[in-house]
Amino acid sequence: MKGNIGATITVESYADVAADRHLHDDDPQTVARELNEHGLKPDWIIAWVPGWVLEDKSIGTVDGSAHIISGRVDEEREKAICVVVGRAESWLPKSQIRIYRRVDPDGPLWIPQGDRDAEEVDC
Repeated sequence: MKGNIGATITVESYADVAADRHLHDDDPQTVARELNEHGLKPDWIIAWVPGWVLEDKSIGTVDGSAHIISGRVDEEREKAICVVVGRAESWLPKSQIRIYRRVDPDGPLWIPQGDRDAEEVDC
């Protein structure tokens, strides 16, 4: 999936996450796990955040990812979102992050569990 920073990615299947060119290494699996756990909560955000934005923020990333955050939305304005992760909170500019939203799930996202499964992303 090609796309701009500052986009909201609608996720119907793992293929939507795996196709995002901004995600590298284990990030697609991390996003899918977070969507399975928190993706239907109306006050929750799972997002890719560029490193330069995170440098000045007090929030941490998920599972040691360099770019994926998952947290509660405390406040949202036209151009920014205040995200709470643990006890830390930070304002993130909407124009610089990619937000992943789960839509109409019939169940949890299928997540590949190894090299063989990674080739079968068309589900």
